[in-house]
Amino acid sequence: MPDEIVTRQGSPRSFVKDCPLTQIGKLQGILVGKGLSEEKALRDGFDVYVSPSLRCIETAVSIGKGTYNTTEDLKIEFKKCNS
Repeated sequence: MPDEIVTRQGSPRSFVKDCPLTQIGKLQGILVGKGLSEEKALRDGFDVYVSPSLRCIETAVSIGKGTYNTTEDLKIEFKKCNS
């Protein structure tokens, strides 16, 4: 894990240029979520921190679907850019 969020030129508006997750990527996220649930790898009330990148948010949503948890509590991390 990095010590801090990487600064990205034009952040967070530059994330609009990110391509969306593919259908296969979304399916893989759901499968990962199901695996985490089956292995009881997540404790109740866990927090999900995610980059504002579209692909990261979509991945977190897919994993949430697989764990049968709602994703309304995603914590999207922004770092103010000095540009």
